[in-house]
Amino acid sequence: SESSAAERTAVGVKLGSTRTVLSMGRGDERRAVKTLTCLATYEDAITGDERVLYGETAAAEYPDRVQYMLRSGLPEDDERADLTERFFRELLRSESVPEDSGVVYAIPTIDNEPGLENLGAVVEGSDIGSEFVRSYPESLCGAIPALGEGLEAINEIFVSVNLGSTNLEACAYRRGEQLAPFATGSVTGVGV
Repeated sequence: SESSAAERTAVGVKLGSTRTVLSMGRGDERRAVKTLTCLATYEDAITGDERVLYGETAAAEYPDRVQYMLRSGLPEDDERADLTERFFRELLRSESVPEDSGVVYAIPTIDNEPGLENLGAVVEGSDIGSEFVRSYPESLCGAIPALGEGLEAINEIFVSVNLGSTNLEACAYRRGEQLAPFATGSVTGVGV
């Protein structure tokens, strides 16, 4: 039998260049999971199978092998898309995110069609979001909780500035419509 709308899990996803955030549930049942956007693989000493660790555990236990796949903010090529998909699959599995969910995910305002398509494919091709999957600009997603309890931001006219770890984004919104988006290229990175 199909679950009612009240029983479905609402899931918010932000796959960031440094941190990934999942927000799940409704009301008092809402919980947020924050983790580093990275993974490491190792061989199981007993079975010989490849194992995957992600987030802080991967960074702490395998600092020599850990891979941060979204350093530019998006999975720009097939290799980065595959790593992002593995990371996301492991995160969803370990957090028991239900398939019967409605998913909203944030996308950066970056002029990089292949990277945006890869990000969409990772989220939309995952085992969650059987009810619906929708993407919205990162700067709009960040403004919604800042402008009220619910979705009041959708009915307002405002400017949103998103100071991410990789990019700076700014955009004017008019009742949910994105006007004049601006985004820098990568503005941070590992210095030598």
